[in-house]
Amino acid sequence: MWQVFIMYALFGSIFSIGKIGLAASQPYFLTGTRMLLAGVLMLGYFCWRDFKSFKLSQVDWTLMFLVAFFNVFITNAFEFWGLQYMSTGKTCLIYSLSPFAAALIAYFFGTENMTEKKWLGLFIGFLSFCPMMLGPWLNGSTEETDRWELIAEGALVISAITAVIGWTFVRKLTIEKQTPSLLVNSISFLLAGGMCLLTSLAIETWEPVPVFSWPDFLLSLCYIVVVHNIICYSIYASSLQRFSVTFMAFAGSTNPLLAAFFGWFFLGETITNSFWLAFVGILLGLYLFYREERLVELNRAA
Repeated sequence: MWQVFIMYALFGSIFSIGKIGLAASQPYFLTGTRMLLAGVLMLGYFCWRDFKSFKLSQVDWTLMFLVAFFNVFITNAFEFWGLQYMSTGKTCLIYSLSPFAAALIAYFFGTENMTEKKWLGLFIGFLSFCPMMLGPWLNGSTEETDRWELIAEGALVISAITAVIGWTFVRKLTIEKQTPSLLVNSISFLLAGGMCLLTSLAIETWEPVPVFSWPDFLLSLCYIVVVHNIICYSIYASSLQRFSVTFMAFAGSTNPLLAAFFGWFFLGETITNSFWLAFVGILLGLYLFYREERLVELNRAA
């Protein structure tokens, strides 16, 4: 069990290291370089270990592109772009809306049965975010930085939604079509890395590249690739074989708290009362939702 919480602690540290990387480079360039490097390393390892299983049909490549676009490109690029304008804890907390977004999407597509307690959990989770998300408007602030923060909040919400959409295509590849998860991750990282770098060429300033401090850029790049793309993904995959999805979801609710701690410890960021309200609200909402989900599963088994 301890490795799960170590994994989420490492996940939480990514946001602080990402802040350092964003101070040293542009967000799309940082994300694209990170994805390309991780994709090359992981695909090289996959081919070295089991090259014969590298077989993809035209449908598989289409799904790969959709995974790369939704689950990697938009999700990570929007997340790191928004991180420029928000604290690490707030960024991670908004990204934690993914379980609620997944439930709503599944409900509208008819694959999720919503009970009254599930709706209550969703309502509490979303309501608790309002003071934190609408802070600049509620305070009557007109500063330019607050306007960008509101835009960044919207980008993070989109990131949380596209992550859910992307995981549906990941499941099709890994479960329905039995494609190795390592191959899915590596190719989607490579495709998304190319998308990010093309976007960087289009909207970011290259003089000659969008890097302001090479030591900080290389440090953050190597840390994120090794810790996030390699170590954490490996721990998560192995943990899913030992623990239930419900346990993993509740363990993941500690991620925003850990991210806020690292932001306070390393970057001197302030943890506001609205953050604590949102954190408690999402924890309570997840508890109500997954408790009801567990009861439904037990009734089916009986």
